[in-house]
Amino acid sequence: MKSNRANFNFLLLAILIVTLFYLVTCVPETSRPVVETPQDLMLFVDKAVSAIKIDGETVFSAFRQPDSEWFHDDLYIFVWGTDGMRYVYPPDPEGEGTNMIDLKDSDNRPIGKMILNAVKNDKNSGWVHYRWPKPDASEPSWKSTYMAAVKAPSGLDYVIGSGLYDIPGDEYYVQEAVLSTAEILRNKSTAYIDSMKSCRAQYIFYDSNIFIFTAAGDVLFNAVHPDKENSNIHDFSDAGEKAFLLEMINLLQDNEENWLNYTWQPSETNTAVTRRAYLIKLIQDNETIIIGAAYNL
Repeated sequence: MKSNRANFNFLLLAILIVTLFYLVTCVPETSRPVVETPQDLMLFVDKAVSAIKIDGETVFSAFRQPDSEWFHDDLYIFVWGTDGMRYVYPPDPEGEGTNMIDLKDSDNRPIGKMILNAVKNDKNSGWVHYRWPKPDASEPSWKSTYMAAVKAPSGLDYVIGSGLYDIPGDEYYVQEAVLSTAEILRNKSTAYIDSMKSCRAQYIFYDSNIFIFTAAGDVLFNAVHPDKENSNIHDFSDAGEKAFLLEMINLLQDNEENWLNYTWQPSETNTAVTRRAYLIKLIQDNETIIIGAAYNL
């Protein structure tokens, strides 16, 4: 009898050990989201927005919890006030309570102001691209951060976001940047282009940049090449001798937006690359302007 009881207890212990081993090593970490694309990052931030709408500031402690769905590896949620005050910063909680409005990146971009301004639109959300050293690195890398505005049950307004380094999404980022620039100009006027010239770095990201020209080919803005502004590039050709700017203009004769591939040879290399441009036509102040950006395929 005692032998049977001992065998039964041993069997229970063995089952318990196996079960614990399975739970620790075999059960997938479903609480940790896979965030690898711009769309993944947007869903991650939107989930945090929903959490704040329901639980308010009480969820801030969960955002800080290491090895959780909200904070693991280089992924985390940050929370700012609309004035730039930082309320949640999981990598370094001691940095909370600091106003970040004057924060600048490695290229002197005013990313503090950019983050706050990115959510001032009809969608209450937006992207900011900047260069910042990865943890334990000295050289900066590109980082893309998605932000959204949210009002907590307390009535307080917050800007929350998350970012990833070197996240793939060239086509998405180009399109989003052009659409955002077009929305700004729709709500303001072409006179705002002069303001863009004082903060060109905000319109440069990865190997892309915003450019604006008229239907006649007059360059109004080029974030990378200000020397091209106030010149006419109507007949400008690419490395394959295609009058691609004229083709851009013609493509938008009957369309509000379009894509175009062209060949470009950077001045610093002897190798031509294929670039893909996204273009939007906008009629503002009785003038047709074309807003675009391109990336390397």
